[in-house]
Amino acid sequence: MCMLYSQEYEGERNDSNQRHGQGRALLPNGDVYEGKYRNGKRHGRGLYVFRGGARYEGQWKKGVKHGEGKFQYPDGSWYEGTKQSLEQLLHLETANTCTVHGQ
Repeated sequence: MCMLYSQEYEGERNDSNQRHGQGRALLPNGDVYEGKYRNGKRHGRGLYVFRGGARYEGQWKKGVKHGEGKFQYPDGSWYEGTKQSLEQLLHLETANTCTVHGQ
């Protein structure tokens, strides 16, 4: 059995028909992203809402979370901070008012 997964997208595109500029995508798993794209990847400020209710609002770079952002869980708890790469968290604040500073 072959299953095709599509996603709905409304927004700007570049000359290569890639997502580019402001847009909104409904992904096959029910997640939704609304924000900026560059050459087909999330890039700039955006809001990603997971099907289960969690959400991330913040900066993206080349398709990954990068820069300032806030991740909120369905129970209302949250993490807010700055990332420079997938591994490096520079500053973190949580719903419990705990503050962590890294390198």
